[in-house]
Amino acid sequence: MSLTRMRTIILAALLAAAASSTGYAAPEPSARGIVESVSEVQLAAGPPGFPGPFEHALKPPTGDELLVRLDDGRAITVVQSAMQIFAPGQRVLVIPERESVRIEHAGEPLFLNP
Repeated sequence: MSLTRMRTIILAALLAAAASSTGYAAPEPSARGIVESVSEVQLAAGPPGFPGPFEHALKPPTGDELLVRLDDGRAITVVQSAMQIFAPGQRVLVIPERESVRIEHAGEPLFLNP
């Protein structure tokens, strides 16, 4: 098992343990923050059962795990599909949803020295 894969598994286990003990606390509406890191993660598999003819992809579905430092100093980790591209140092909006948050571009220049 590669070192990167092992680190990803350990980080996921730690985040799962922390999430189960702390619960979900949404930031204020339209909070702003700075992306500290972006890493590709494998998204959860679909419902169990027989796979369809197009579900045998060569690469499983992936998304981006974003570590965002909010302007109030808190840090949050968000996993979302890779529909938008984010980079470390980029200003973002944190949009609360029903039981999670969504990250969008803030339309501001990169903050290169956090």
